[in-house]
Amino acid sequence: MTENIVVTGGASGIGAAVVARLVDRDFTIWNLDLEASSLPGVSNLVCDISDRNSVEQAIVLLPDTLRAVIHVAGIALCRPDPSQVIRVNFFGLRFLNEQLNEKMVVGGQVLIVASSAGRDWRDNSDVVAGMLALTTLEQEEAWLLEHQLDWQQDPYKISKQCAAAYTYLACLAGKEKQIRVNCINPGITETPLSDSFRELLGQERYDSIVDQTGRSGKPDDVAAVVEMFTLMETEWLNGVEITVDGGYFGRIQAATLNAHEDRKA
Repeated sequence: MTENIVVTGGASGIGAAVVARLVDRDFTIWNLDLEASSLPGVSNLVCDISDRNSVEQAIVLLPDTLRAVIHVAGIALCRPDPSQVIRVNFFGLRFLNEQLNEKMVVGGQVLIVASSAGRDWRDNSDVVAGMLALTTLEQEEAWLLEHQLDWQQDPYKISKQCAAAYTYLACLAGKEKQIRVNCINPGITETPLSDSFRELLGQERYDSIVDQTGRSGKPDDVAAVVEMFTLMETEWLNGVEITVDGGYFGRIQAATLNAHEDRKA
């Protein structure tokens, strides 16, 4: 029997690369996006992840059983309303995920594609925990108004910190149905969002990161890891974050260790 997989943001970038890898694997791929996937065999549902009504309308059209949900949809900048970045990257992701829980099969899988920008969420745990504690749309909107100093400087980073941290709460919530929830944190990857990332990081820092890695990532570099999670029998791999950045963070860690050794010497 063909199994159903939901991919958000499957029309472009990493999402499109994920769809391309999975659509030929005898899965029915449901793309939730504002744009349709151009690949044959994909079931497209127009969906604005930031709009709960749009999400609910899409959910009604999805099949009753899902093997996996892969959250890729995201934005980096939004003018004139930067709070929309948080609505898409975290609030919308969480709402969709929790609404789909009853459709997930026992032993199903959730993959959250967050970002290496959110990997350090523990350093901002007070703010992140406060955002994770919000449970209604009204609470979310009130928080955005009342805590602008906590997110306006870099809404992308805080949204991805929350998405990464949410992995652990979703993992706990999925225990009864044995749903595995894991997170992939991509480094710099060339997608339609790349110009926004150059603006966020600054061209000099952006180029420096790429130089240290050797090249920027390709969408398929990340999609390959998603495919691995989806296809492999990895029942014991649950509640983890994996950084996919060509070794950039590993080299930073090595440099920190070497500097420590040099100080000891």
